[in-house]
Amino acid sequence: MLAGNTVCAGLKPTFLVECFWPGVTLDAVELASRRARDGAAALRIEGGSVRFLGSWFVPADEIVFFQYAASSNDEVLRASRNADLPVDRVTASLWLEAEE
Repeated sequence: MLAGNTVCAGLKPTFLVECFWPGVTLDAVELASRRARDGAAALRIEGGSVRFLGSWFVPADEIVFFQYAASSNDEVLRASRNADLPVDRVTASLWLEAEE
């Protein structure tokens, strides 16, 4: 079961960074995604476990979600701040593959 900022045992912890970003454009999201990827890679060089997985852009709501795999919420928050993302919150998440 997912509760707060913890993830079920046996599942790889993932986290969503939610950003309410008025006036955001696709170009800005693409740039921010590159910063997020590069920032996560830099933290791994320092011994961290954080990995940037990708982003979702919801233009109608001016919201962007950035997804990371990491061992902790704090590590994701650090990576997000280092990437200069407009972070509103970081939340534990689970990715469930669709069955075919």
